[in-house]
Parts: sequence; C-alpha cells; structure tokens
Amino acid sequence: MLDKVSPEFQVVNKSEKTIALEAESLVLLTPDQEKEATSELFPINYDGLAKAEKKGDTNFLGQCLSTGSETTSVWFEVSER
Repeated sequence: MLDKVSPEFQVVNKSEKTIALEAESLVLLTPDQEKEATSELFPINYDGLAKAEKKGDTNFLGQCLSTGSETTSVWFEVSER
C-alpha cells in the first residue's frame, strides 16, 4: 500500500524529450494535455489539481517507484493557484 500526501498526477510528455529543471524555478502545471511539455510548462492528467491544492502545498513527482532512481525526482511547492 502507498501512503500518499498529495493528489496523484502524471506529466504528459508526448514528445518524450528530456526536460531539465533548475532549482527554485517556476513551472506551470496545466490540465491542457495538448500543450507541449517544457521546463516551464507541464501538461498533467489531472483536471482537479487546482481545486485540490492550496498555496504552500507540496507535490512529489518522481520515478523512484518504477525505476528505483531518485535522479529523476523533484518536489514542487504550490506558489499560486
């Protein structure tokens, strides 16, 4: 069983291009899955995220559960809704 602290969502990266993030940078999460995933914009598969989260909440986005690697994981803090 997985004990989650935030809603579960997935970044939709149709191009499968590598996305590099920098610490302290801003990333907009959007439910518009037709947008291209970039280091500034992540299309996600969860329409209700804006209603489920508030400023200051944190989200963990990673592949550790499937790959065992923390090199592809990142924590996000909600700065705006």
